[in-house]
Amino acid sequence: MMRINSRAAKAATAALGFFLACGSVHAATFLTFVDDEPGFLAAIGPATVIKTETFASAADLAPVAPAAGAPDVWNGFTAQVYGSGGPYYGGARYCQDLGGSNCINWNSSTPRIPGLYGEFGPGLGISLKPASPTIAAISFDFIDWNDGGQWSDLTVIASDGSTTTVTGPTNPFNAPPKKFGVVLSAADIAAGRYITELRWMGLPNRQDVVGFYNVKTFTNPVLESSVKPVPSLSAWALALLSLLMLGLVGIKGWRKN
Repeated sequence: MMRINSRAAKAATAALGFFLACGSVHAATFLTFVDDEPGFLAAIGPATVIKTETFASAADLAPVAPAAGAPDVWNGFTAQVYGSGGPYYGGARYCQDLGGSNCINWNSSTPRIPGLYGEFGPGLGISLKPASPTIAAISFDFIDWNDGGQWSDLTVIASDGSTTTVTGPTNPFNAPPKKFGVVLSAADIAAGRYITELRWMGLPNRQDVVGFYNVKTFTNPVLESSVKPVPSLSAWALALLSLLMLGLVGIKGWRKN
């Protein structure tokens, strides 16, 4: 009759449990780009599907959806106020003329096109969520982010629950627009991860107004193709643990017979 050493089984299970725990500790990493569209596009890779939102269809001066309600649905993402506080500068809203008298008129470089007037303060911000669980990168043009100092930052949240905070560039007053892009690392793209949210918030005791437009979402080419994601270490560990447990149950049942 075959016997299995209970101490050895416990040790093996504990060791594999440690292996599983170590394998699951992975924080998605991101690359950020400012005014470097070629580098941004190269980091995403081929075969991406791009959706662009210009806010051309937004009602002029309509408020962004409140935190307690349903979000505004745009091409490739949703937008909604996050948190509470304020309003400090009239509240987040859409502008048909971003540089008009009711929007970002203090910066002479503001483009005279549709856009989103974002208002940020302590505990107050804007949440952008991709509409599809396949998005590996997001870009947008912005005006007046952190003009003269650090006033707000952007938290990128990935499908594995990890977060990365982007402080953003500090710009001089009256600075021209810039283009910002954030993309998952090549390893995270290969593993089939994706971006679930961009959460833009004011810093403690700070308020900020930022205009942004031309929001683009880019899909993870692995998730949009027939290529299967590369399993993460935690997935391999889970499979091994399952096999071990099935083996132990089988041995136990054989011994009873």
